[in-house]
Amino acid sequence: MTLAWAIVRETGMGIGDALRMSWKNFKLKTAMKQSVVKFIYRKVGGETRTASGTLSELVIPSHNNAMGPPASLTRASSATTTPSATHGVHSESLT
Repeated sequence: MTLAWAIVRETGMGIGDALRMSWKNFKLKTAMKQSVVKFIYRKVGGETRTASGTLSELVIPSHNNAMGPPASLTRASSATTTPSATHGVHSESLT
């Protein structure tokens, strides 16, 4: 709800649209904690961009780990790093 009101203050859109957008944001963050997600976002100027990202600690190596990602995330098992993400946001699976 806090994010929705921040969106209303910053953009001037209605509370219904802001609630919808904040739920999409929540679902996107949840999906990103699980895997790599491809999504579409709108910049402040109105331009839309496609991006991919993750918040998963399994995909992003820690800054102290100079050895790279674990062996389970190598090319041979790439299916674990690129599952489909259809969580109510504009998202697609990575290919």
